[in-house]
Amino acid sequence: MKRRLRSAVLACLSVFVVGDGDAQERLSVFVSDLHFGLGRTTDGGWHPYEDFRWPRALKGFLTAASKEGNDQVDLIIVGDFLELWQLPHDIHCQGSGAGAGCSVAELVDLSRRIIKAHDADLQALQEFSTRGSNRLYLVPGNHDAALLIPSVRAPLVERLGAQSGRVIFVESGLWISADKRIVAEHGQQIGSDVNAFADWPKVTTTDASGTQLMIRPWGERFVQQLFNEQEMNYPVIDNLNPETAGARYRMSERGVGGTIQDLARFIAFNIFETTPGQKYRALSTNGAHDPPFNRAAAEKVGHRLFSYSLPEGDSFKALLQDTNPEGEELRRELDELLKSMSTEDLEMLCRNAVVYTKINPCNPALSALVVDVLVPKTAIFKRHLRAREEAVGPFDLFVYGHTHRWESRWKVPLSSTHSVMVVNTGAFQRLVDEEAFLQLAAVKGMTPTQALRALRPEDLKACYSAVFVRPGTLRPVAELWLWEMSESGGGRFRVPGIADCR
Repeated sequence: MKRRLRSAVLACLSVFVVGDGDAQERLSVFVSDLHFGLGRTTDGGWHPYEDFRWPRALKGFLTAASKEGNDQVDLIIVGDFLELWQLPHDIHCQGSGAGAGCSVAELVDLSRRIIKAHDADLQALQEFSTRGSNRLYLVPGNHDAALLIPSVRAPLVERLGAQSGRVIFVESGLWISADKRIVAEHGQQIGSDVNAFADWPKVTTTDASGTQLMIRPWGERFVQQLFNEQEMNYPVIDNLNPETAGARYRMSERGVGGTIQDLARFIAFNIFETTPGQKYRALSTNGAHDPPFNRAAAEKVGHRLFSYSLPEGDSFKALLQDTNPEGEELRRELDELLKSMSTEDLEMLCRNAVVYTKINPCNPALSALVVDVLVPKTAIFKRHLRAREEAVGPFDLFVYGHTHRWESRWKVPLSSTHSVMVVNTGAFQRLVDEEAFLQLAAVKGMTPTQALRALRPEDLKACYSAVFVRPGTLRPVAELWLWEMSESGGGRFRVPGIADCR
């Protein structure tokens, strides 16, 4: 009777609910960025926009994860479960303004198409959620923010069997464990992300006629426009890490689209998107000093600070150094953009410049600095985590996705006595980091752009990342694992960082 009552309560609620006393017995598994899309075309081939082509790998992972947790598993999909940004040609989006996208009716249509295309994958998830006492939580991200609209979400939760009480949609966008020690979200709201929603989780607006439209962040309007129009010619353009890498190689071949203002923002986006990876490769995480920072000095450096933050040979760096009128206009635009940046973002840009120049351009009085003694205090994460703790109380572990790049756990000190461990799930996708991509291109005797044209997602390593948090520990400990499984069978968990899963 108690079990039936609990199931009924869960079915009625759309926020995180968990039974009393079972928090310590459950394995929490976090994955992100599956991007279920349009599936196959009428000729049986994959639609060029379809990122998730791995049904056997998903089913194998679900079975293995359930076994790992003795069928007492909370599986949390931390955003971008569905791909609701990439549209078929017959859905044009009713919104005409830069910040407004599709109508609710158009998004319901798209949601139904995706659900039909991925019926087998959704069946596997439903079966997982009904095994033992497993549960499935869906946290919205930027690509599937439309799921916050009840009519767009309804077909999905119906297909997954939400009436069982085992499938819970997290309307707040913030998953919190029963013991309050773990917080998870997608990640587009961190810092000055170009995909952030101003009033998250509010995602709709109304046009002059009263029609409800999806809010469209700048990142969707420009970045997705760039990827969508090129994916037929460059099949793995958004399978590279960082996600801006493919766009850079495409631009080196075909030039830049969009306005100068768009390009300036994209250059800044590219730098900030790459910074988390540099944090681990180029900077020590155990030092004691940050590079001194002076905002006035940074603004005086102006557009050169963006150039200093890019490696030699980068196509954006070359654009910034062009002497033609377009280059001059771009430099002026970046001067203005820099003045409008928050102090935290500007300081992060200065740190990034130190990585490449070995000097601190934001404090001209200082000479060379040794890079490996720098410790980025991760001002952006400090600000974000403090805001989260003000809203939900203190916690120990923060899990996010969004960047597609998995990151091992690292510590963010919020005070002298309290810190939060942060971990990135990466994407449950076949991805390749930029270094491995360049090596693959060289082996095949291709330029990066040629490889971008020739490779298919199926050519990439069959490795998918996930974060496990096991029960029974005093503080939650995040374990990062790679699930390696081809569509022909097999399946095993592997330690991240191995060369054959890059």
